[in-house]
Amino acid sequence: MPMEAVMSAALNHPSPAHTWFMNNLAEIQSRARVRLKHLSGDRQEEALAEVVGAVFKASVHAQRRGVLDRITPFHAVNYAVRQFRVGRRLAGTSTTDVLSEAAYLMGRCK
Repeated sequence: MPMEAVMSAALNHPSPAHTWFMNNLAEIQSRARVRLKHLSGDRQEEALAEVVGAVFKASVHAQRRGVLDRITPFHAVNYAVRQFRVGRRLAGTSTTDVLSEAAYLMGRCK
């Protein structure tokens, strides 16, 4: 099946997780900005992207477990921000890399 057909099918029949996420995206972004207002400039934008991505990932996992109807944007953002603050990132982290933020947060470098 060509990639265009796959993308077309995905856009015509979005998953429940995608629908939930798109319906709540404005509230997710607003709540995330408030929770990340202490950051400035590029750091805030990076953090916002991480949090929004983590919320989407959480909604997909919740839909797979059958508990998507129990999730609220408030709790999803709180969970994602807490993950961000302790150094957990959507693409993973390395605590042994001296240049990584995770190593800094764990106190392994200064």
